[in-house]
Amino acid sequence: MKQSIIKIIFATFLSVLIFSSCALTSGLTIEPNKSFELGSGNHGSYTVTATNKRNMPIDVYQINEQKVQTLVATLQPGATETLRVAANNTLILKNNSNDTALVNVKINGDTQLSMGYKENK
Repeated sequence: MKQSIIKIIFATFLSVLIFSSCALTSGLTIEPNKSFELGSGNHGSYTVTATNKRNMPIDVYQINEQKVQTLVATLQPGATETLRVAANNTLILKNNSNDTALVNVKINGDTQLSMGYKENK
């Protein structure tokens, strides 16, 4: 019985360690009137914690599986937001200003996401 408890504790510890190591941290530079897109295609759910490091707001949109785009947040200068993104949904960080934006992001969950810069539409 004691060995069973030790095995359960070890398995739990190992699961927490593996889950917590599935994170990606990056500083994104988004050129004027461009966007950064996370997760286009088939992938699991993920969480993004984003911090706006410059003096212009950043609009954050989510596109669901039916291709409906919704404004989910406006990241004000210096603000941090944590956003949960469902499986197969896309998150877009949009810089609508004439200055370069800098956003620090930490992604947890599925980090095998497509990522890239796009022209604003």
